[in-house]
Amino acid sequence: MTYEEFTVAGSEIVEKVKELIRQGNVTRVRLIHKGRPLIDIPLSVGVPVAAAAPDPKS
Repeated sequence: MTYEEFTVAGSEIVEKVKELIRQGNVTRVRLIHKGRPLIDIPLSVGVPVAAAAPDPKS
């Protein structure tokens, strides 16, 4: 399995996840902090979660 790692500030997490999901080639989103997984979301669940998340710019 191939994966990519991104480092973003806490305030940028929601926007980065939305961007990755819009690209359409993501099957799983995993948020890791200090080596420990915080969230592990399969894409089939991630799309509704990202769509329901409030826009941080509002």
